Amino acid sequence: MPSAESSLQLTATTLVDTRVADDLGVVSWEDTIRQGSLTPFFQTEANPDATRRLLLVFFYFPPSAEVGALRWLSLSRFGAERGWAIDVVSLHSEFMGTVDPTRLRQLPPGIRVFGFS
Repeated sequence: MPSAESSLQLTATTLVDTRVADDLGVVSWEDTIRQGSLTPFFQTEANPDATRRLLLVFFYFPPSAEVGALRWLSLSRFGAERGWAIDVVSLHSEFMGTVDPTRLRQLPPGIRVFGFS
């Protein structure tokens, strides 16, 4: 049976009349502003098992390389396994100090990340 990580496919957030997201699916800060704050700068594919939605507001979340982001990465995996879709309000990746793009690949399905500056 394939693992949850091997079946994860990143979905690029495409914005109408603007540039497309980068290779990892992260939309630039300028494009996010152009479309409004209701546009996630990153999202994974939908979680077909999700029956509830959780709003997580935290300063550091992947792709941040800060150690505190690992706690929320684990929580998002735990929640997705138990039927939760998660919306995250965090710093936009352009304003994070050190960024580790590989952490985005570890996110489970059903995650939408909204950024602020």
